Order: sequence, then structure tokens, then C-alpha cells
Amino acid sequence: MTDPRQHNCAHIDDGWCLDCVGQFIPMRSTGQMSPEYWAGRFHDTYERLAPDFGYETRDDTKTFDPTSPNGRLMTRVCEVLVDEIRRTIERES
Repeated sequence: MTDPRQHNCAHIDDGWCLDCVGQFIPMRSTGQMSPEYWAGRFHDTYERLAPDFGYETRDDTKTFDPTSPNGRLMTRVCEVLVDEIRRTIERES
């Protein structure tokens, strides 16, 4: 895997780079890899894209609430995924 400090790829978007070989390379602090960060990003992206698929989300969940049952579940799912991503990055470094 490319060392992020020496990475000069033109595909950098929102602090992440999809490397030419298809590997995600973190370009910002690992604090942005927190499950809470990704749960919020997932929720906001889901809300933004839902109408494109003919789906209307519930009014009571349009704003991400990390303390709600839905928010806690989403955060837990992201925690599992972030752990898998970290292990993959560590294994391939």
C-alpha cells in the first residue's frame, strides 16, 4: 500500500483517496474514522440519496440522533466496519 505521506494521486476527494489499485488510503487523521463520524456520514448520504430511489425516509429519523435506537444501531454497524477496515489497512501495510 502507498504511504499516504508520499501519495500524489489526483483522485483525492473529501480527505480519502481511492487508490488506482482500489485501496482506500486514509489522508486525514484517524479520528475521522470513528464509528460515530461514519454513522453520521452514512445517515446524511442515505437521506440525500433516498429520493433518487423513490424512497421517502421517516420524518422522525431525517436528522441523525446518535442516542436514538436507530442511531446506536447505525453507530454499532459502522464500528464493526471501521474495525474491519483498520485491520485490513494494518495487515496490508
